[in-house]
Amino acid sequence: DLDEFKAKGLEPTPESVQFAKFIRKEIFPHAMLPLPKQVIMHAEQAGFKTIERITLREDYIRTLDEWSANLEASKDRAIKLVGQERYDAYMHDLTACSKYFSLGHIDVPQFTFEAQ
Repeated sequence: DLDEFKAKGLEPTPESVQFAKFIRKEIFPHAMLPLPKQVIMHAEQAGFKTIERITLREDYIRTLDEWSANLEASKDRAIKLVGQERYDAYMHDLTACSKYFSLGHIDVPQFTFEAQ
């Protein structure tokens, strides 16, 4: 969400825009995650109150770094299974996601809701 992005004092870069396009096309085609404000809006419309919203960003950074290290350690086997192009795509996904989570450009929030 560009508004949320700018509210954090961030500006999209040509590189981050290209990465977002790559993710939508190569990694998660036909997928569309709801924006956090949409999750909250639908929860409230269903009669829930937002109690807490926390970031899982640090957890994702650690997980992505471990996954990319494990994939790199199994590079020959992975390439044999899926080919160089697919291996490169997933390494790009894992390392760039870690970078953009670290920069605060992407996040995975966890919500706690309470029935009203």
